[in-house]
Amino acid sequence: NKVSSRLPPQIGELTELEYLWIDNNRMGGPLPSEIGQMSSLIQMDIYSNRFSSSIPTELGQMRNLERFSAYSNLLQGSIPTQIGNMNNLGELFLDSNSIGGSIPSELGRATALYDLRLFDNNLVCSIPNALSN
Repeated sequence: NKVSSRLPPQIGELTELEYLWIDNNRMGGPLPSEIGQMSSLIQMDIYSNRFSSSIPTELGQMRNLERFSAYSNLLQGSIPTQIGNMNNLGELFLDSNSIGGSIPSELGRATALYDLRLFDNNLVCSIPNALSN
């Protein structure tokens, strides 16, 4: 597919949706903060698109999310500390974006996290000790 569109704010109304796979398209623009309302979402694959905003802090409200795969986009800003509140998050793929700042130590609170990919970004720090547990 080569869908060229944006995610509308109304996507937050899909509170029973468990899997969102819209990877390998031409979708762009900001990620709407309303994605945090998708309380049943387990996997969100939005990689290989053209999303160009910061990662919404509301992502941290998605307590059931196990995988957030947003590599190969144009994401910028910093990694939200709220991601540390996601107890079921096992896979976080943010590589090949333009994310800057440091890796938040709060990621260490995401105790299910076993696969973290942050390479090919603009991060300027060392790995926090909180991630070594």
